[in-house]
Amino acid sequence: MVDQPSVEDTISILRGLRECRDPGRVVADLLMREDHTDAHGRIIANMELQHRRQVGGPPDLPAIDRQIRREARDVYSWSNGPGDRYGEHEHDYAKLLYCTGGSIDFVLGDGRTLSMRPGDRLILPPRRRHSAVVGPEGCTCIEGKLLPP
Repeated sequence: MVDQPSVEDTISILRGLRECRDPGRVVADLLMREDHTDAHGRIIANMELQHRRQVGGPPDLPAIDRQIRREARDVYSWSNGPGDRYGEHEHDYAKLLYCTGGSIDFVLGDGRTLSMRPGDRLILPPRRRHSAVVGPEGCTCIEGKLLPP
């Protein structure tokens, strides 16, 4: 038996419905409050992958750092040398990643390749199988676990 949500929780839920542009995440959040973790996982696993390319001039790295820290937790930066590879794997959380230097290709389980260059942004839904290949200049990225809306 699950307790009824408090007035504060109810207001938070309603705000999320109004502000969120991804109804699947709102439904998943509601199910989480009802302790339906299996249903929550299935909905979140079907989140849409988002890949946004940098437009204009070079990326504003301090702005990227501020933005990712507003949207994600457990944020950290990493780098790899040219040609390094990550074998196919998945995460149990939605990953928010920005390429800040060099390049890296993410190869999805369905065979699609997403090429990341400095300033590009990627949201990788939970349980989305992928591998990665670092470009010829190496790469530097900053990533974190995407916060709920």
